[in-house]
Amino acid sequence: MSTPKLVVLSNRGPVAWHATQDGRLEARRGSGGLVSALVPALETTGGVWIAAAMSEADRRAARECPDPTGGGTGRYSVRLLDIDPADFERYLDVVSNQVLWYAHHDMWNRPLEPSFGADMYEAWASYVRVNELFALAALEAAGAGPATVLVQDYHLALTPAMIRDGGKRTKVAHFSHTPFAPSSSLAVLPAAWSDRILSGMSAADICGFHTSRWARRFERALAERGLGTETRTEVFPLGPEPESLATERSRPEVERERSELVRRLAGRRAVVRVDRAEPSKNVLRGLDAFGELLSMRPGLVGEVVHLALLNPSRQTLPAYRSYLQECLAAAENLNAMAGREVAIILAEDRYPRSIAALVLADVIVVNPISDGMNLVAKEGPLVNEFDAPLILSTEAGAHSELAGSALSVNPYDVTGTARAMGRALDMPMSERAARAAETRRAAGAHTPKAWLQAQLDALEVGP
Repeated sequence: MSTPKLVVLSNRGPVAWHATQDGRLEARRGSGGLVSALVPALETTGGVWIAAAMSEADRRAARECPDPTGGGTGRYSVRLLDIDPADFERYLDVVSNQVLWYAHHDMWNRPLEPSFGADMYEAWASYVRVNELFALAALEAAGAGPATVLVQDYHLALTPAMIRDGGKRTKVAHFSHTPFAPSSSLAVLPAAWSDRILSGMSAADICGFHTSRWARRFERALAERGLGTETRTEVFPLGPEPESLATERSRPEVERERSELVRRLAGRRAVVRVDRAEPSKNVLRGLDAFGELLSMRPGLVGEVVHLALLNPSRQTLPAYRSYLQECLAAAENLNAMAGREVAIILAEDRYPRSIAALVLADVIVVNPISDGMNLVAKEGPLVNEFDAPLILSTEAGAHSELAGSALSVNPYDVTGTARAMGRALDMPMSERAARAAETRRAAGAHTPKAWLQAQLDALEVGP
């Protein structure tokens, strides 16, 4: 019996195309935790990865390289969908990023948002159409033989049901890389939307989540609506691949970035964070906490610096642009109050520099308001050279695995986070070493290959 063909569906793919000065197309590694998770796994299993064309260069690549092998990324192939730009913007920027992301992270300012008028319903229609395009592409890639389709995240919540309607011999799993919305947040959506999201996801053979906390939320939502009697919910924790991280850490680009950061730090200890610049990551409260630490202990001024590497995220959305500017302004205010540089924000998507910063960190801060997993909480301790204590939000999915060795914080508790920073800086070397060893053990326990294989095993897919 042949192994079923593997098809992965996600909004963002493993490669991003860029036009060079002479007009050629050049493929680069895609950004984000999903890429870090799935690329090492698919390099082993092979398959087809279908994603949306995110830029004009991506759309050009989709038109000029219609053959799925055009991605040229190894054992697996990549196919980019050239989606109508207006539909894509409404599907991604409006429904996915302004509605579903906020629902799953329970982040709405309800007196002001959301508001479901005619424009929002038009955006929902685009969300449905884009999910249909992904379903059709999956069925085409699956072909006539048996296939396994792994649907990734809230962008494609409707797709499992649409694949089922296609009638092919497929097994389908839907995996949520975010938290799942609490009932109170899901109830804000128009009932027809939330019902279709739940029925769309529950058409999958398996709905996977990073932690049992998010899985239980989904099960409660299904029970409240009388849906989902066929699907199984499963928990599949995810971590980085330690060997791949070690390879990245040894690259010349990382060493160059490390040397530059060492020069910039000028002998000061570094409280480091690496995040996307978006509200759920809670960067502002982290800056406030560092400022409060310096107020509590002014002797640390000049000895310690807060280094925040922020990847600008969703800058087409005003709320995200505003948040990044607020973070930059908060760092400037800290520096002005201290009379010297105590906070450094580097706002650029530069992966080698992010790795270098985690290598050099004396303390690592991960304090999201809510997070499905947060791979930085695992990547940082695995590459760090100084047994840096990990300060970790109780609302990060990773907390369920790392709570025993991390310093846990309530993400809203600025004073508590400041105290955790101080404790981490004062921690004896023996305690640092013991905590770091335990964190590394837990962080490396669920590699991408193991994560993917666990899902295939649950689907009873194998050679």
